[in-house]
Amino acid sequence: MIFLDLLAPVARLLGDLWLIDLCTFTDVTIGLSRLQQLVRELAPAFEDGHDLRGFGHRALLAPAPGEQHTFGMHLVEEFLRRAGWDVGCVPSVRPASFSAASRTTSSLCSASR
Repeated sequence: MIFLDLLAPVARLLGDLWLIDLCTFTDVTIGLSRLQQLVRELAPAFEDGHDLRGFGHRALLAPAPGEQHTFGMHLVEEFLRRAGWDVGCVPSVRPASFSAASRTTSSLCSASR
């Protein structure tokens, strides 16, 4: 699949290039923004036309406190959507509000690195 076999390795490569000073922070930020845009643009091409949402599965995804890397989280969001989950994905969240949201709205909550 293009997301796991192409886009995820490109994201890792950008991070590796940044670590060895062959890419600037700006290069990596723009590159990852473009990768996230591609995920959003390509997602409809992989849908089978059936809207599976509404079957009770809800997920709330957020990066761990202080985490700036969200590309992997967005890939997980896309795979959960395809599996019929209603997914909320937030760029950052305070632990208290995340905990409250997890108790009231979602079957699955994840904050990870």
